[in-house]
Amino acid sequence: MKKTYRLVEKDKYGNLKTLFYGINKSRILPINKWIKADIKLVSEGVAGKKYLSGFHSLGTLEECLRYSKKFKRKENRYVIPIKIKNIRMKEHSTSTVYLSEYMKIEEPFELTPLSTTLG
Repeated sequence: MKKTYRLVEKDKYGNLKTLFYGINKSRILPINKWIKADIKLVSEGVAGKKYLSGFHSLGTLEECLRYSKKFKRKENRYVIPIKIKNIRMKEHSTSTVYLSEYMKIEEPFELTPLSTTLG
């Protein structure tokens, strides 16, 4: 088990959500519960690089904030600490991205807005 950091979206009801793909047809992430990724072969963006999917996260808050600069939309998006299990690296990424089969958001947690600047 490892502590990492993940980008999430917070909806108007306070639910934390994945940015893109959901789990069991929902983007809402449960709190204090291990969830399992739907591992499958997927393609990366325009280049089409194929890899096995999983929950994406980064090793530190700072890395995650730097990584978030790739995204235009910042409103209602945050970095949150998570626990992950069954981990592998996303080898073709230019950042140190972890792919995991399991993840858990544990209370209490701190949400860091994407608007946070690095010191």
